[in-house]
Parts: sequence; structure tokens; C-alpha cells
Amino acid sequence: MSRTDTEIKKVKGVESNYLAQYAKDDHSLDAMDEYRTLPRHKMIQATSAQKLIAEFGIGTIILQPGNVVVWRYGDDPFPFIPFLFFVEWLKWCDLRDENSVIGRTMDPTHEYAKKARDSEQRLEIYDGHEERSEKERWHYRYVQAFRFVGVIFDVNHPLHLTPLTLSFERGEFATGQNLINAVKMRKMLVNLFDDDGNQLLDEDGNKLVDRIPVPLFAQMWKVDASLRERGADRKWWGLDVKQMEELVPADIIEEMEALHKDYKKAKDAERLIVDEGSQKDDNDPAAVAASKPGF
Repeated sequence: MSRTDTEIKKVKGVESNYLAQYAKDDHSLDAMDEYRTLPRHKMIQATSAQKLIAEFGIGTIILQPGNVVVWRYGDDPFPFIPFLFFVEWLKWCDLRDENSVIGRTMDPTHEYAKKARDSEQRLEIYDGHEERSEKERWHYRYVQAFRFVGVIFDVNHPLHLTPLTLSFERGEFATGQNLINAVKMRKMLVNLFDDDGNQLLDEDGNKLVDRIPVPLFAQMWKVDASLRERGADRKWWGLDVKQMEELVPADIIEEMEALHKDYKKAKDAERLIVDEGSQKDDNDPAAVAASKPGF
């Protein structure tokens, strides 16, 4: 004799109450906080793995890990609330190497950061490859990446409130710089009050206001992608991020601020790791992209 849904729910409720006394002061999950991996976007390029191209199509934005579609060519831009920004410097292996990222740092004084900023040191020949021809030499690459961590905010999107890292490096470095500037320039009007909480007025009785920066976690941006073209042999897909007029709704602003504080604490303790997956073909100005998006 099978149980009804109501009976099943009752049993689950009993189980929850039974475990509550143990969960109250539980610290069994604390050590896992040391390993917080951030999912990030991946653009499907013409140079991406054929399996990914066949499944998702060129020009599609997916979430890694998991390879879940975030945006396809022709979709409306998806709203994005960023709540944390940081810069990271990475040491990439050669495209022909089986490894991917072999080192990373958030320290701007680190060797990786210095080399990434120096065009003459950005590429480094593998040991033992000095005598090879230029085509046969393998190179490490030092890369600076701008990271915007946030959530997708669209109740109609299957990934609503899912954490996502938008990363800008190499060919998309300038796009990241422009977004940083746009974020910093965003202002909002606020009323001015005296120490007793009274609205300040000018001599004509108008309310006095001030323009102040909008917190990162209170801003909303819309994201999609387009094809970049720098001549016939330099084409790749990159993110387009545009400002939305709306700010974060009042009913979730505290949640966004809490996420900012939580993730910033983890970042400051160097406990954040962005999942790179196989990013070696992303945002590469040397990549030759297909003329049309999709399959």
C-alpha cells in the first residue's frame, strides 16, 4: 500500500525536526569553506572543442562547470547583478599542452602580475624549446583577468539567481576595462538630512540632494554577446554588457549585500577559485571564428 504525498511530507517534516538539534551547532561543513570554486561563463568559439560546438553552437554563452546554456544567439540579454569584483593573474600553458592553468594569484606585486603587464615578458618559452623553430616552440602565457562575480536575475530564466563569474581577459581586456569605468561612474540621487533626521532644504524650499556612487551589488546590467572582427583573420565572440536603468529591487538588496560581504571575505582570505574549465580558446584575438553563429 503506497503512501500519499501528504504522508510523505509529514515523514520528511519529522526527519527535519529530528536533525534540527544536530544542525544547530554543527561545524562538519566548515572545512569546505576553504574550497569555494566560482562557476564562470564560457563563450563557444570556432576554436572550441567540436563536441561543444555540436551541442551548443558558436556564439553561445554557457556556464562551467556543468555546461549549462546561459544565452544563445537571438535571445534577449539576460539581467546580471554583480556583487564582487577582483583582478587575478594567471599562468597559462601552451595550447598544445595537456595542462591548462598552472598558477594564479591575486597579488598585484607577484611575478605573474608583473609579466602579464609587460608585453615583452607576457610570453615565455618552455625550457628546452629554445632551439626549436618558432612554429614548434611552446610558450607559457601570463594573463590578467577582470572578474565580476554575480547572479543572473530573471525569474523567467532557468538559471535565475544562479552565481556566475563574468571574466574579461586577453582579447576582451578592453571590454573589462570599459565595464569597470562604467560601474564606477554610475551615480544615484539621495536626499540630504541633518543630524536630527530632518530633510535639508535650500533657500527656496527645495529638497537638497547629493549624487553618490551606486554600490556594485545594487547595480543591474544586461548581458549578451557579439562577434568581434579585427580583420579577416582575427574574429572571436565576446560579451556585451550594457547598463540597465533599474537598480536592484529593495526586497533583495540585503541579500546582495550579504553575498558581497561573504564572497569578499573569502576573496580576502584567498579562498576563491574561478573554474577555468578549458578556457584556452576563449577571447583569443588570433582565433578565426565562423561567419555565422549557431550550429
